[in-house]
Amino acid sequence: MSFSLISCEKENLDSELVIRISQSSKFTTKEIDDAINTVVENFVFPEFDTNHLIYDEEKSDAFIIEYLSHGKGSTKDIDPSNIIVLLSDFDADTSTESPVLSADDTITDFSWVLVRESKYSKWVITDEEK
Repeated sequence: MSFSLISCEKENLDSELVIRISQSSKFTTKEIDDAINTVVENFVFPEFDTNHLIYDEEKSDAFIIEYLSHGKGSTKDIDPSNIIVLLSDFDADTSTESPVLSADDTITDFSWVLVRESKYSKWVITDEEK
């Protein structure tokens, strides 16, 4: 497992982000890095700070099975080798006024499902699919 620590200066990522990547038999380091960068570039929850972004192949595979069986992927013909799931942990901003979350709540294992057309295509977060 490798770890990275990056300092994020984007409006929504103003804290240090720890990235953890497990060994992968499915994806190259570049493929995983590209998926991670897609999430970092598209993190749009201003009331949260993310502190961990994780690729764990075993957990990713379990989420992929669920996605293809019961999620958005169940209605699409997507090759499982073109799906990656990243997990992240968030801290709710202390000023968050949410009916669901309290200030300083931590969300763990939030899943980001990313798909691509082929091995050479860019990753897209599934909620952004057209």
